[in-house]
Amino acid sequence: PARPGLMRVAILGASGKTGRYLVAALCAAEYETVALGRCAERLAAVDGRAEKRLADIEDPAGLQAALADASMERERPIISSRLAST
Repeated sequence: PARPGLMRVAILGASGKTGRYLVAALCAAEYETVALGRCAERLAAVDGRAEKRLADIEDPAGLQAALADASMERERPIISSRLAST
């Protein structure tokens, strides 16, 4: 469940080489983080503070559902200076 006022960020490829570090950094910076991936076993190894969801880019309806409650910013990157120090 989302907490009011917090940005909810979804990361595609969360169990990959880069995604797992990004998920950990976002969790450490206290963003509500949703880890998306195709493999349940690999997602299980992702930071335990993140919510984990199965999603595949080849399933547009499933991907849309997995991303439905994520925040989106258009004016500035989601990666902020808060993450630079983690």
